[in-house]
Amino acid sequence: MTDPMRETLITEYGQVGQNFRLLTETRFKLLAFLPIVSGAAVALVTRIDATVPTLAFSVFGLTVTVALVTYNVRNDQLYDTLVARAASLERRLGDPDGAFANRPRPWLSMAIGRVRWPVNHRFAIGAIYLASIGIWVFGVLNSISLLIHQYLIGGTPPMWLGVTMFVTAVTAIIASGLLARRRRNNVQNHLRQAAAETVSRIARRPGQDDFDFGAAALNDPVLLRLLAELGGTSPNQMRTRILYLCQLTPSERRFYIRPNSATWTAAQTVAYLTDLAPEWLYDCAMRRRLNISAIRSDSLNGS
Repeated sequence: MTDPMRETLITEYGQVGQNFRLLTETRFKLLAFLPIVSGAAVALVTRIDATVPTLAFSVFGLTVTVALVTYNVRNDQLYDTLVARAASLERRLGDPDGAFANRPRPWLSMAIGRVRWPVNHRFAIGAIYLASIGIWVFGVLNSISLLIHQYLIGGTPPMWLGVTMFVTAVTAIIASGLLARRRRNNVQNHLRQAAAETVSRIARRPGQDDFDFGAAALNDPVLLRLLAELGGTSPNQMRTRILYLCQLTPSERRFYIRPNSATWTAAQTVAYLTDLAPEWLYDCAMRRRLNISAIRSDSLNGS
């Protein structure tokens, strides 16, 4: 490795670490703010003299909290990418035992019977967000039920009405959390399978140095569809990206893709076309974290 390249990697490593700390600080600032606001809202959403402004405030609080959850999930994706990139930089710089390259897994969990509470950041953060969403869902349901009771029946609402809305809110939150987790796992597994298949298809093609794969990719509907899916774009837009990469000279192409092993070069190629991290694509292709072959292959064929 040349000295300029090493200096570049060291500089990038510092920037990756800084962005990692920034995401962590943002996460904990949100965690410090959200429970306070949600707790203060309990006094409002549990009033028995609910009004339309109470309902509007509850809907607003629910919308903001769901938006914060969405923001946090995206931060988690960036967080994982930064960790993987920092680990890759440590190995390239000759420090395979670095803080990112060897991060300890969350090994502790608490259990009461069959109920298990993993001791890790994301589970705890998820519990806080679900509880906060639950408060606002209860506020919305309780406000609606009290308004209906006031206009149709009148008088003091019975206690069972609030209890029913609370149970409904808890049930809805638990069901939504389980469905969201199942959806996330399915999407992750499918994307990993698509990434592994795409990188493998490109790595198996001869003449990568001359980029002969480009013409073949344009005539391979499965590969083109996989690339478009990974890139979150349409096949036509992906075709434009491939054509641009193919028209570059070998020296120009090395600006984006540096020759290496067939699998790593293929991972870099897919990374450029899809804007995904090459380390993640390479891990998927090498089956490092998941037995991808155990996933049904017909999902790639659209069946």
